[in-house]
Amino acid sequence: DLREGSVPRHWKVVLYALLQKPPPSSPDRVSEHREIALMPQDMKILLQMVRWAAHQRIVGRMISAQGGWLSGFGATDPGLGAAAIMQQARRLQTPLFLLYIDLATFFPRINREACNMRKMMVGLPREVRELTALIYGLRKEDAVECFYDSAGGLGKGFKNWMGNLMGCVLSPDEAKIFLNSVLVAIHLVVKGVRLWGFGKDAVDDTVRRISQFAYADDWLGAFSSESELRKAWSIWQLWELASG
Repeated sequence: DLREGSVPRHWKVVLYALLQKPPPSSPDRVSEHREIALMPQDMKILLQMVRWAAHQRIVGRMISAQGGWLSGFGATDPGLGAAAIMQQARRLQTPLFLLYIDLATFFPRINREACNMRKMMVGLPREVRELTALIYGLRKEDAVECFYDSAGGLGKGFKNWMGNLMGCVLSPDEAKIFLNSVLVAIHLVVKGVRLWGFGKDAVDDTVRRISQFAYADDWLGAFSSESELRKAWSIWQLWELASG
């Protein structure tokens, strides 16, 4: 009974399917596979209902720079935008500085307590936050039991109380909420580059500019000066420390 703070025992067990990544990743190393969590169908149905009732309303309020994990968008969308900016800078002979960041193994490295704080700050209902904590746990003693499923059979079970699980229907939306804090901070301190169609005499406050593209765990910043690039980089460094 969820209202009594209990979940079915089989919800606390997760199987990991190991998907082989293309070279140079080694097929002989577990750490170089993509881990997809296989979860009970009844739990996934419940979490999908929670997602549509709560998370989708919150995700619609995220900064527009986030194009990842959004229906109708693909990895090519931010790429096309970045290509247009580079072509414009080349044609106008204006300086352009790019900063690309790939958040390696992003889902497993998300600090659950920090993520829970972000969800509270954006207004996600307390009941939803408590439900995810009840299932996945915030500490080692109440974490889910995980097993690797390989050609050699199931591996030895281990507790997982850190990070979000690839395969959980809530993970993409929670990752967007988690990333939103750093994207908003960057938006507040840098101007980015001027878009097509605006004259040189336009007032900066009224000129439309773009400073960043984000798709899932890939981020690209576009700046007109090195000093702006360094500002964005310093924010990323501070955010990494604050986010665990």
